[in-house]
Amino acid sequence: MRRIYSTSYEAPSRSKQPSIRHPNAGQIRVGAFFVWIRWLSLIAAVVVGPIAVLVKEEWLPYALGLIILHIVATVLFFIIGGSLRCRVCSNPVLVSSRANKSPHAKLFLGLSHNMQVAKDALFTKHFTCMYCGGKVRLAKRSRREERN
Repeated sequence: MRRIYSTSYEAPSRSKQPSIRHPNAGQIRVGAFFVWIRWLSLIAAVVVGPIAVLVKEEWLPYALGLIILHIVATVLFFIIGGSLRCRVCSNPVLVSSRANKSPHAKLFLGLSHNMQVAKDALFTKHFTCMYCGGKVRLAKRSRREERN
């Protein structure tokens, strides 16, 4: 009987690959929260700022407050979330760098990779790395992992 060997290798799909647990799940969630605060305060400041300057001067304290909120959220984001790395590829989780992105990486509203990672980190129990496409869990340790 003759065996037929295939020369092409078909990689398993991303959904079938096991996910790796991240040890700093809480820090990733806090960093993801500051990513969202950063973006939302920037958008609100861009909308409220011109209205406060041109039309309603009583909105000026709100515009300045939004700018200060954006600056504080950016500083806290880089302190808390700037150093967090992916367990698979060691690239930054929430900071977008010039490294090549994975073809499996998703864009949030077609705009931002790190917003998609932040959304997944806040609202689900895992995220997909924008650089390697690896699935990383943000769950507590199981009892089996604690024993080992």
